[in-house]
Amino acid sequence: KEISGLLSYGLSRLPSALFLSLILGFPVFWANRVLTLEVAGYLGLGVYIVRMMEIFSTPFNKIFMPKFSEFTVSSNPEDVKNKSMIVVDFIITFLPVVVLSIYGLSRHILLLWLGKDFLVALPTIQIAILFSGFYIMHAIIRGILNGVFIFPYVNFISLLGFAAVSIPVVLALGKDLV
Repeated sequence: KEISGLLSYGLSRLPSALFLSLILGFPVFWANRVLTLEVAGYLGLGVYIVRMMEIFSTPFNKIFMPKFSEFTVSSNPEDVKNKSMIVVDFIITFLPVVVLSIYGLSRHILLLWLGKDFLVALPTIQIAILFSGFYIMHAIIRGILNGVFIFPYVNFISLLGFAAVSIPVVLALGKDLV
């Protein structure tokens, strides 16, 4: 019975993993089909930067999730609100500082990491860095939602994220869908 509960809990979150993969893979796929391989490569580099930043946010997800998984339906709503505000305060204060710092240093990071031949990709990387804050926020909140709720609300948030990424990409990169 315990294994079936864990299996049900895990399987119900698979769509969110699919949507997250699509969020990061769709722009590169679309650019490769509609534009050039070079543009797709630059977008892929931007996606890689976002994934690297997510790696640094995952420990915060692991720190917050156990605290929120202690809550039950009968928990005091005020306690849930207070603990949620700690995470919101963390996200509002810490993420912008980190994202803007990395954005400011992006040229130097790119020169050290890949060399001057890749300076052409700097605008793409800078855009990816600026928008990575939203993705990192999602990564942190995802663990909290999974800890608090049995129902997979994270699937809906991931679907909305995919729609928010795919609609502008489709509009910006091409008119034909084939």
